[in-house]
Formats: sequence, structure tokens, C-alpha cells
Amino acid sequence: MQKKTVFVRDATGLVKQISAFDSFVLNNAILNVPVGMSVGTLILLGFFFPGVSLTMAFLLGFLGSIPAAILYVQMTAAMPRSGGDYIWVSRTLHPAIGFMGNWANSITMIGASTVLVAITISTFLLPSQLSVLGALTNTPSLRQLGALIATPPATLVICTTLLAVSAVNSLLGLKWVRRAWTIEFILMVIGLAAGMIVFAATPPAAFVAKFDSYSSALGTTYAGVIAAATKAGWTAQYSPVAALAALPFTLGGYGGFSYAIYLSGEMKRAPRTLLLSIMGCLLLGAVMWVGSAYLLEYSAGPDFLSALSYLSFAHPEANPLTVPGTFNMILNILSFDNPVVYWLIFIGYLVAFVMFVLGYFQIVSRIYFAWSFDRILPSFMADVGEKFHAPTKSIIVTFILAEIFAVVWIVIPFPLSMFNWGLVIPACYAIMGIAGIVFPFTSKDIYNAAPKISKLEVARVPLVTICGILTTVVMLSGLWYAYVTPSYSGPTSPAALTATTGLFISGLIVFYLVKAYRKTQGIDLGMVFKQIPPE
Repeated sequence: MQKKTVFVRDATGLVKQISAFDSFVLNNAILNVPVGMSVGTLILLGFFFPGVSLTMAFLLGFLGSIPAAILYVQMTAAMPRSGGDYIWVSRTLHPAIGFMGNWANSITMIGASTVLVAITISTFLLPSQLSVLGALTNTPSLRQLGALIATPPATLVICTTLLAVSAVNSLLGLKWVRRAWTIEFILMVIGLAAGMIVFAATPPAAFVAKFDSYSSALGTTYAGVIAAATKAGWTAQYSPVAALAALPFTLGGYGGFSYAIYLSGEMKRAPRTLLLSIMGCLLLGAVMWVGSAYLLEYSAGPDFLSALSYLSFAHPEANPLTVPGTFNMILNILSFDNPVVYWLIFIGYLVAFVMFVLGYFQIVSRIYFAWSFDRILPSFMADVGEKFHAPTKSIIVTFILAEIFAVVWIVIPFPLSMFNWGLVIPACYAIMGIAGIVFPFTSKDIYNAAPKISKLEVARVPLVTICGILTTVVMLSGLWYAYVTPSYSGPTSPAALTATTGLFISGLIVFYLVKAYRKTQGIDLGMVFKQIPPE
């Protein structure tokens, strides 16, 4: 009798078809350097940390991410099932804690990350591209088109279209998703590499000349931007400790290197696949972030970037460019005289946004699948289509929720803007770190049965415990930074903190309500979490 009531069924119905390369590509879809650059990461860094070396900051961010990367490899290799950290936190710490953290994280994934990036295509990426293109070609209609695309009705249409395309692709199964990933990944890398080459081929003198050619139509120059910043209160400086202080910020730039863990139940040779894809993605992320930061500083000059950042975010009223300075704007100015390179970069960056949204559809739908398989959600959410081997109903629910969030963000954003999404992520990752610390001691049977990679030791101390400690410390520092820097993370008013904390509390409430309901059906949820779900 017990066997019938523990899990929804004796096998997931999912097919192991994800290779190390597929997993590597999915991780890159979420780490996604072009998206990070497009939303202003490199320019914002100079604003939050005056005098920072962008290159050193992202190098330290890479080094700081390594313990978490090792932790995710070890923990997921021990319990390679759909749902990722939900599985190993709920089996290691406590079922309610595992669900609570995953509940809050999944809401952030779909309600903030997925939808806001989809919206950003219309509100930022395309208007910025068309604005610069209009200025460079002296075509006002392009700027007008950019302004039209950024209006709420157009934004909703573009966002909904992208969400729908991602849902349909996902419903066709991983066979088609993997093909889309591969094409998008290649185009993204080409676009990013082309941009890096443009900076490498533009020494400082050439950068000044190209920038002046663009900005002269706005009545300013390269030197004029620095002069305007100086007049507004900016001073040139260099701080050797700013890169270390920026660690919580730059860690976010590498976030996503492990997100394929949510599909680990569909991986071939999971321990090997996880090691290669997570560490490989983190390494490529370092090449892209550190390389781009170095080349940007080389070409544009750190003082100019600092002044541009100061004007864009501290004193926009004094900015002679009239719009915030962005990485994409600079890249467009430098590449415009070579149409092939210009469009390769644009296509690569646009595809990166599409890739990001499609990646999250796979991740969130597998989280819902895992909850359902553990009987927290209705059993139909764990249904798998026979033809495409995709969790069809979980994908459909993911689309519906994403569309609801999109409408709210575009039409009445105030309720969602009350949440501090930047606090949720480090808090969730800190929970994962704590799970790694206690894993060898609270889950001895699972630990002893785990593959060798999960049981490595340093001076007779489990490596997973060491990495768990380091991850927890780093994430708690990120949590503190997010709290004291609302301009980065979001509002920290009492109402905002209450709403954000409510995400976690609501997860606990849902868990215990479901547990009580299942008890009336003769199902003991406690038995579910005493073992790993079947494959």
C-alpha cells in the first residue's frame, strides 16, 4: 500500500537525452553575458563602486563562484532528479525548507527574471538599437519606431509573442529545444565574439574619434562627457578594494552557470555531465565577462566609463547624451561602419534574450513537475506527453503564469515593484549552501551511496561541506549588500521587506496546507521526502 502512495508513479516518464553539451548550452542561456551587458551591468558597476577596475571585479566574481559551482556538481550528482536544488534541500535539511526556498526562487524566476527580460527586449534593447541607428544614419523615423515599440501595447504584444513561441518550442520536447539552443548559442557566441573583436580593434584614439563622430550631433564630445561629469561633481579615481567590494554584484553576473541542474533527471551520465557543463559554463563566462570588461576599459578608457556611469545614474539631468550610456550604445557606435559586424552583433544579442526566456521555460516547468511528482501539486502537473516526452501541463501552466506576470508588469507594475527580488536570490542560495554543509551528516545513506565526485574530501573534511560553508558566507554577504543597496536590489522599506519575506512564508503555508490535505487522503508526505524520487 505504501508503495502506491509515496510518489505519483514508479517512473517519471522523462527521457534521458541531455548531453554534456546540451547542459552546457542551457547554463549559458541563463548566465547569458549579452543579456547582462545589455541591461547595463558593466556601466552600473562603475556607478555602484567608484574607482572599480571592471576587469578585476569580474575576475574576482569568477573566483568567488567556484565554491558554489563545485557544490552544485556534488549535490546534484548525488541526487540527479528533475527539480534540482528542491530535491536535495528537501531531502537534506527539511521538506518544508526545501519547498519554501524553491517556491520563492521559482516565483522570482518566472515573475522577475523570465518576464522582465522578455519585456526588456521591447522597452530597452530594440528602442536603444533603433535610437542609435537613427542617430548614426540621421533617420528620425527609426527613433520614432523605437519609441513606438517601447509603448505598453507594443511591449505586451512582443512579450506575449516571445513567451508563446518559447512555450510551443518547449511542448515539442527537448529534441526541438536542444536544436534551438544550439543555433541560438552559436549566434550568441558569434555576436559576443564580434563585439570583443570590435573593441580589440579600436585603440583609445580611434574610440575617441568614433565617439565624437556620433556625439557631435548631440552637441558634445568624448572630452565633453568627462567635462560634464566633472562639473556635476565627478572625480577620476581608482580604488584597489572596489573590485572586492563589488563581489556580491559580480557574482550575479555569473548566476546561471548551474541552472541545468533542474533538468538533471533527463541527463545522460549525470555526474560527468554536471561537472563538464557547470565548470565549462563558468569558465566560458569568465572569458566573456573578463575579456569584455578588459577590452571595454582598454578601448574607451576607465575614466570615460566612470564619468559616463556617473552622468547616467547619478546626474542624468547633466548628461549631454540625453540618454543613459550603455554597453550596447558604445558597441553600436564602434561597429556601425562595418554592416556585417554590426548585424552579427545585433542578431547575437537579440537571440541571447530569446535563448534566456526559452531556457527558463525548461527550468520552471521541471520545478512544477518535481513538486507534482512529490504530490505537492496535483498529479496532472507531472503528466508527460508520450510523443515528445515533455511535461506538457507544467509547460502550459508556466506560460499562463508568465503571461499574467507580463500583464501586471506592463499595465500595473506597482504591486510587483514592491518586492525586492534582489534579496530573494542570495537568500535561496544561502539555503542551498547550508544544505551542502550538513549533507554528509544528515543524509548519510544518500551520501554513502553517492558517486565519488560527491564524496571528495580535503584533510578528511567533506569537500561538499567546505564548499557549502564558502557558498553560504558569500551568499549572506550578497544578501547584506542587497539589503543596504536598494538602488541595486530593490526597495527595502518595511512594506517591501514584508512582501519579500511573504514569498518565503507563503511557501511554508502552502507546504503545510498540502501536507494536511494529503493526510486526509491517507498519503503521508513525510514518507515522500525520506527517499529520492525514482528516475
